[in-house]
Amino acid sequence: MASNELTAKLNRRKGLNNEEDEAEPAKAKAGDTSAVVMLGKRGTRRASTGIVDVVAYGSGGLEEMQGKLDDKEVVYAIVTVPFGEGSFRRDKSIMVHFNGESCGVVKRGRANAKLPRAESALRPYNASLQIGSVEQCTEEYFRAELASKFMDDSNITSAAGGSAFTIKDKVSFHNAAIEAAKKPENVRLTAAEMSHQPAADRCLAMVRDIKGPFNWVLLKPNPTKLTLHNAGGGSVEEMREKALAADEVLYGLVRMGFGTGRFRRNYWFFVHWIGPEVAVVKRGRHNAAVGAMQAICNPFACSVTANDIDDITLPDVIAKLKSSVVVEGAAKGERRKTHGENIQDAFSLEAFQQALREEQQENAEFFGVDPDAIDGAEDAEEVEEEEFDMAAILQKIKNEQDPLNWAIFNF
Repeated sequence: MASNELTAKLNRRKGLNNEEDEAEPAKAKAGDTSAVVMLGKRGTRRASTGIVDVVAYGSGGLEEMQGKLDDKEVVYAIVTVPFGEGSFRRDKSIMVHFNGESCGVVKRGRANAKLPRAESALRPYNASLQIGSVEQCTEEYFRAELASKFMDDSNITSAAGGSAFTIKDKVSFHNAAIEAAKKPENVRLTAAEMSHQPAADRCLAMVRDIKGPFNWVLLKPNPTKLTLHNAGGGSVEEMREKALAADEVLYGLVRMGFGTGRFRRNYWFFVHWIGPEVAVVKRGRHNAAVGAMQAICNPFACSVTANDIDDITLPDVIAKLKSSVVVEGAAKGERRKTHGENIQDAFSLEAFQQALREEQQENAEFFGVDPDAIDGAEDAEEVEEEEFDMAAILQKIKNEQDPLNWAIFNF
């Protein structure tokens, strides 16, 4: 009987060991730091470096990271979390100690003992947070828990006296856009064409959002009370066609993306439009607001001043953005190459068109249009994924120009 009990005990122990062995990714050979793909899907990766297991990483923020957590595990992560809304948004780097509530006692103890090592390896970051379940991996929970560490300026009023852009506003504008777009069918409207025209500060917040429905906004020259001229989601060409009035002085902001998925880069430029038919006195008075309007639209990579519609073409804007980013990068000692592409490829017309199609497809519902009807939707190409080790991943997450914004590690 004792022998049978001992055998059963050994078998149970063996089964436990086998389960742990299967759950643990195979280690690389000594000295081998190359990443080995274990599993993954588009936008995320799982790999092993032989020193620290890279469980997964991606560009979809907390929501995407949540899908890679397991309540039976204890892991460590770094994630970028936005605090505040619209023009008051600030991205903070958070170190996460995920202490799974269903993790075994022995396994939990071993993993938690590695906390100091994880904290050291993942520095620098703005704050740390321990969570115990997958359900807690949400922006709402993180913001509530970290409210005392970061000022929540979502309720701060703008220069126009309005509040920052909110989800409720987005839903309201979305519903209005759908109603307005019913006739004619499948037409993408500008803000001025919508039956419920959004306020100026809300349009500006949408342009500030990395994939907001509007990617350009033009404002009247009144910094004390922001007044909307027009805004839209069709980028430079739409702005040229529908908003550059010959008898107006206007100021605004344009967001331009290059590339798709987690390889996408976003840049903003400031617009100072001086219509060719503006009277001399009016022109002088309204041009005097340029400094204040720049302050409202900051930050941006470069500014474009034009008094003729031919001075603000898409190729010219791309060339100016590219030049500004290269000069800024050189001043900081940065190498402006992305994933094997040189600066010419990164700022190509094709890269811009791919990014514009992607964001228009994602915002199709807001405008009440069919995403499949967007030009080039059926030809959108998936970008080939690359593998990165821990050092490269951390460097990319902490680079504001890189879309990668979370990673999970097993120390």
